[in-house]
Amino acid sequence: MKLLPVFAALSTFALVLGSCADDSRPRTVDRPMHGLRNTATLEIDRVELTDTSTVLCFDAYFRPHWWIRIASDTYLRAKGEKLTLTSAEGVVPDSNLWMPASGEAHFRLTFPPLPRGTKTFDFIESDCDDCFKIWDVDLTGRTKPHKSLLPASLATDVRDADKPLPEPELKTGRTTLTVRLMGLREGYVAPVRLWTNNYLTGNRDEMEAAPDAEGRCVFEFDQYGTTVGTVMVGHNVHITPVILAPGEKAEVLVDMRAMSLLAARLHRQADLPLFAFKGRFAGLNRSLAQAYRKANPASGEEGDPKYDFGLDFNKLSTDTTICDKSAEEFLALARSLYDEKMALIEASDLPVATKQVFQADLRCAVAGMAGSMNRLYAHLYLLRNNGDRSKLAGATLPEVGEKELLALGFADPGDPRLAYSQEFYYLSEFFKPLSDEALVRLTGSETGLLNDLRKVKPACVKASAGEEPTAGEKSALASVSNPFYGEAYALMADRARKMLEEAARAGGYEIAPTPEVEAAAILDAIVAAHKGKPLFVDFWATWCGPCLQAMKTMRPLKSEMKEHGVSVVYISYEGSPKTKWLPMLPEIGGVHYYLTDGQWGVLRDKYDVNGIPQYMIFDRDGHKTFQCAGFPGVEAMRSHLEKVW
Repeated sequence: MKLLPVFAALSTFALVLGSCADDSRPRTVDRPMHGLRNTATLEIDRVELTDTSTVLCFDAYFRPHWWIRIASDTYLRAKGEKLTLTSAEGVVPDSNLWMPASGEAHFRLTFPPLPRGTKTFDFIESDCDDCFKIWDVDLTGRTKPHKSLLPASLATDVRDADKPLPEPELKTGRTTLTVRLMGLREGYVAPVRLWTNNYLTGNRDEMEAAPDAEGRCVFEFDQYGTTVGTVMVGHNVHITPVILAPGEKAEVLVDMRAMSLLAARLHRQADLPLFAFKGRFAGLNRSLAQAYRKANPASGEEGDPKYDFGLDFNKLSTDTTICDKSAEEFLALARSLYDEKMALIEASDLPVATKQVFQADLRCAVAGMAGSMNRLYAHLYLLRNNGDRSKLAGATLPEVGEKELLALGFADPGDPRLAYSQEFYYLSEFFKPLSDEALVRLTGSETGLLNDLRKVKPACVKASAGEEPTAGEKSALASVSNPFYGEAYALMADRARKMLEEAARAGGYEIAPTPEVEAAAILDAIVAAHKGKPLFVDFWATWCGPCLQAMKTMRPLKSEMKEHGVSVVYISYEGSPKTKWLPMLPEIGGVHYYLTDGQWGVLRDKYDVNGIPQYMIFDRDGHKTFQCAGFPGVEAMRSHLEKVW
């Protein structure tokens, strides 16, 4: 089953069926229990069993005015038999079911009768990876709650979090993180992604693995200092942070059925632990996972305000009254929010190290709030003026400068323990406007992590992209006495070189040089270079899951574009690390342009590329005939392409 638009993440889903334990037919089973499932879009409200059929009554929950689809080869699996869909009511198989404004829909699916004696069955909406699936639908009337699959000692013990945070280890190491998915069933496709914060480059290094037969995903990687990783399981965005020591062997255990029940509208068990941990920071990671759950519980439930430690950037980004504040008033607001949240952390019942991590998050967040002041004011001014950029061009808005950044001394940005924050990897960017002397005044030292990062980051960024630093950048790197930075630089350079060589050998794509024109004229130059042919342009990034999913969905259409002589161009930018971007190109194919952040920003503003994936189609004369944000679906895209090929 496929959900559209493609930039929507696929949700977890529940299905249930009733059968006869004693075969006294007909029989109805209301809201049966279930085991593992892979989406929250569907709930089984009732199962009707007779000698001639099995009927499943579904409640569907999805975004209003988006669609879901049920495949015609949907089947039930029971006692080794495969019972294929025979009819449907309220939905047409293989056709879009558009969700009403309520976001709720209802339909019935009919299958042949289940084998006599069936106590549980599986619902399989076709065999594709992202099709709806629910395992172990129970027909016995069982209501016993799920028992956690996690070892009790690992799921609850947080004793080693009750110690002050040590300073981060500034050393390199080959780290192994094993993510073990417990309760996994055959046919459940649950890719596991790991992002590790790299504060030497200001990026997050991304890895992905599929579980083996025992549900294990093993990640081995070079780690540069104590840092924070983020584990995401499946398409359903179940996330937990994990603090890692360089060179350690750590483990995250995930109760997959508990995840299913957390997302359920029926039979929800929101108090089950989802994660357990092994490793150097196991107790701290357990404590953090529990606190994050209290602040961010199951969908549809209110978080505990006692654990609401973060700044509400969603609220800030819609508060147009901020436009009326001076820079001093804005910083006063930041300080007020900081003091409020810091008092909440201090008053909490969390272990000391857990408190310190949340304090580090808050300190990085308030620095980000101040450092992003220019962009926030511009965004809010546009929001107030209904997106009229002509008014923004003539507006005089407060800007962040040295004075404003030096006012952040209360957040102690020079504290190395900020490395335990999920946001620390980007912190140094906010202090770029400061001179070296001002940075020393802010941190109170000529050395320290933030000071060192200013010197080593330019060389490390280029090394991670497979590029050669300038002599000045190399000299700045060498001026830092701690050998950790030089070792990390060498590891990143070697890794990038190997990845780039492998991608180059694979081929099947073209990297075109960015036209040497003003940033605002880059797209015009690209279109001119392909004049005489229809042109399809895809704006994307390596970190954009919907972009990558859309590319997979469009593969058959790309073959048609080739047959009709359509030029296919992909445009990305520095937000996609080259070591992640380049290895993807052989599979994507086409012609690729790689822009700087500044060039991307100019095109984004000029052409209103406010979300990705973003698509444009041009005719043979270079006239734009179509533009949209988000993948509209293969059929819709084909209809627009047919107008130009």
